[in-house]
Amino acid sequence: MLSATLAPTAFAHSGTWPLAESREGWQRFLQSEPLGRSAAPRPLQEADGLQETADSASVVDLIGQTLENLTGNWMTGMLLATGTTGGMALWAFTQVATVPPAADCSNLDNHAPVRDQLTCWQTAIATGDIQARQQGLAKVGHWPATQPLFTEGQDLLERWSRAVLQDAQQAETDSDWLAAITLIAQIPPSSPLFAEVPPRLASLQKQQQAQAQALNETAQAALKTADWATAYQALEQLQALDHAASPLVEPEQLARQIRAERRAVRLWNDARWQWHGGTLPDQEAAIAIVRQIAPHTYRWQAVQPEVERWQHELWLAQTHRSQGDRSRAIALTPPIIQPQIRSPQ
Repeated sequence: MLSATLAPTAFAHSGTWPLAESREGWQRFLQSEPLGRSAAPRPLQEADGLQETADSASVVDLIGQTLENLTGNWMTGMLLATGTTGGMALWAFTQVATVPPAADCSNLDNHAPVRDQLTCWQTAIATGDIQARQQGLAKVGHWPATQPLFTEGQDLLERWSRAVLQDAQQAETDSDWLAAITLIAQIPPSSPLFAEVPPRLASLQKQQQAQAQALNETAQAALKTADWATAYQALEQLQALDHAASPLVEPEQLARQIRAERRAVRLWNDARWQWHGGTLPDQEAAIAIVRQIAPHTYRWQAVQPEVERWQHELWLAQTHRSQGDRSRAIALTPPIIQPQIRSPQ
């Protein structure tokens, strides 16, 4: 008689893993959390992409902190679009390696960066721009020692000052004292070559004074004869020869003297016209006008003998009038014959 129970298989009888233990072990395995995961499993490709994105974000933050003041160029948008760590690293390198834009020297002002100003001065001076050199000497010469570009500025001051000294020497050779003084005065005290300025300036001042003295002598000779054109021409040349770095006293002195001489001539002409009126009041008025002439003028020195004669004749006339012989007093007054002095215009 056949048994109703199936005979166990060889695997069941092996005794290696009882059925009850096998079922409990599988149940515990299926109910446990996946190894190394705190969330539900995801497709491998999506997980890898998110992990790379997280890594890229950390790199972006680091690069952003380091290069926060740099601006991008045309490659920035393209590199950011890649979204890769390698692309961001390449973008950072291009930012560091990119050469800054050239300074716009055609629109440079005092608010431009110091480096741009220095670059523009150097560029202009290299082309022979004398005005740019003068401006560079003035500006860089006032830089304090705390200026970051101070050492570079000192080198440029020495180079520019040497060129100025050479130009001043050429001007002195050409007897253009004003141009030489103007050039020497451009060198600031902070220049490494400033020690050469005082002796060179003293030599130029001697030449300047000699030329000023010659012009002043010409003017004095012209004033004696009321040659106003020559006197004014000498004054203009003296004023042109004057310089703030080497001031002259002759221009102002000559200008005052010309004014005094012109006034003396006008007063003398008025007095002569009044004197020829012939009456005692006219002659008294003439003497009063003459006394307004400055005694240090050439005109006073020229007319003083005539004025003394007038005064003597007026005294005689006044004396006879007081004695009642007015007609005799007038008869004693001789006519004054003297060439007319050219009045200043």
